[in-house]
Amino acid sequence: MKQTIIRSLFLSICFFLHSFSSTAIEIIRFTWSVVGVQEFKFHATEGKEYTIDWGDESAVETKVGVFGWSFPSHTYTTLNNYQVIITGSEGCLFGYLDCANKNVSSLDLSKNLSLSVLFCDNNQLTHLDLSNNPYLMQVACGNNHITNLELTTSYSGEIFLDCSNNGLLLSKLYTICQKIDELRWKLFARR
Repeated sequence: MKQTIIRSLFLSICFFLHSFSSTAIEIIRFTWSVVGVQEFKFHATEGKEYTIDWGDESAVETKVGVFGWSFPSHTYTTLNNYQVIITGSEGCLFGYLDCANKNVSSLDLSKNLSLSVLFCDNNQLTHLDLSNNPYLMQVACGNNHITNLELTTSYSGEIFLDCSNNGLLLSKLYTICQKIDELRWKLFARR
């Protein structure tokens, strides 16, 4: 519990400091195969606008970040693959994303520099590129079909990585960890 509070405080400070230097617009893209009411959980900077394009030709929605988590939801009438695009306004940072158990087949976080927590486990991902996310502290990407995991060598601290039950070879994970050997890793990589 104490560690969770410390991490939350640390993340809040990072977001606050990063917001003064950030002029880049943050974007999250993912593709999911769904029908019916769908939602995901994420955090956007409180008071900052962001838009969501649900990928089904419905109107793009404009929302405002709130204190705590947001749970955007949308109803799809037909089972199909939809690419969801979340775009922040200037200064709107996305530090947390939970799209676990959502039948996600692709996830693009290359324009989401402030991301610190990612839950994308139990999906259909085969590739996960986190090489442009230097503030990551926790990643849960287990139970996918990931055979290619890309990480940056400039993480700002300790990272918890759960990539269990994927197609990653342990030797490949060892090579990834060697590239970032200055960090303390907690790694779960059961096959």
